[in-house]
Amino acid sequence: MQIISTPQGTAEAQQTLAGLDVVHEELTAAIMQQPEVPAEKASKNAAKRLVKAFLKGAGVTSDDETAEWGTKRRQQAVEGMRSMIRDKITNRPRQESFEFVGITLPLEPVTVEPDAPMAHNVTKFKKGLQYVGWKKNVMPMATFDAGTTEWQLALLMDRDPNIQWWVRIYTNGQAFIRTTDGYYFPDFIALDKEGTCWLIEGKADDHAKDDSVLRKKKAAEDWARAVRDEDDFGTWRYMFATESDIKQAGGSWNALLTSTKPE
Repeated sequence: MQIISTPQGTAEAQQTLAGLDVVHEELTAAIMQQPEVPAEKASKNAAKRLVKAFLKGAGVTSDDETAEWGTKRRQQAVEGMRSMIRDKITNRPRQESFEFVGITLPLEPVTVEPDAPMAHNVTKFKKGLQYVGWKKNVMPMATFDAGTTEWQLALLMDRDPNIQWWVRIYTNGQAFIRTTDGYYFPDFIALDKEGTCWLIEGKADDHAKDDSVLRKKKAAEDWARAVRDEDDFGTWRYMFATESDIKQAGGSWNALLTSTKPE
């Protein structure tokens, strides 16, 4: 009797291999195929964001960028994504919807007090007082309600080379985000050197965890994410900075980014 031995490859080795870019495309397609997901650009951008978060949560790291995935592994990932989407759709709470309305900022003309102090020469802050002499403020003057947050943020942005311009947002103006409590007016809008637009809020440490503050924070984060997904208005992000964050940053925008960790 003669025995013939024929080596067999493993099942994974016989499968078609693909890179992580293909995995991203397949997972994105799985989301877009869900009947509840509208076939819109914003939905696809949101799907790409979810895929990135899904893979990160599954332990996929930058070391996997050049790794090749077999058919079975890709199918498992797609089914895992579909299962997560179905579960989220079934249990989703009521979602806030956004309507993007264009407005013109800043509102001019502005009356400047003749004796308004130069911002960078001030040694003691005063609430509600006009300050002038800014380098990057879109407006000739600005007033503030809090010295340890709004005032310090303005000085930081005005001095830091990573900021192109900033503008103060005032309560009851035209720039706001709708929330379940009404209207939310962040403290600033700023543009950095990378071309990212920022909504910025400074908050006292002892109020940073208030329920109303957290609702506003979530609404602003959701708004910025929705604008990014829409992809028609540039890249917008939201920064929530406490007194401690601002103090820890030591006048540096990059350090402030590190301490606040915006999405």
